[in-house]
Amino acid sequence: MALVFTGCNVYVEEEPVPYDVRDRFVGTYEIEEYSELLDVISYFNVRISKDYYDDYVIYLDNFYGSGFEVYAEVTGNKIRIPFQRVGFYEIEGYGSIYQGELSLTYSVEDIDSYYDSYDYCESIGYRY
Repeated sequence: MALVFTGCNVYVEEEPVPYDVRDRFVGTYEIEEYSELLDVISYFNVRISKDYYDDYVIYLDNFYGSGFEVYAEVTGNKIRIPFQRVGFYEIEGYGSIYQGELSLTYSVEDIDSYYDSYDYCESIGYRY
């Protein structure tokens, strides 16, 4: 807050509070996910939280309904899940949020599997 004195008048100028765009994503979501590999729809919860040190990073806990935690980079209403290895899985994708509805599209590959285990998933989540 800044105070400006001019003669006998006092004016108070409020400085805007910075808005964290990651707040649009933070919360717990009920996820409905279609797995192309398994050709099934599954339901689970995902919790999204903010990174304490990086102003553009969020974490998705229980990603893929597996207990994995992956990170994503936020730009406006969109997220990018950069290529990352979690356990024996390689994951990457993208997503967005619109009016509280989270949309995710991503791939998961089990690199420890002896047979084709490349999965392509599309998810819709609703915050509760």
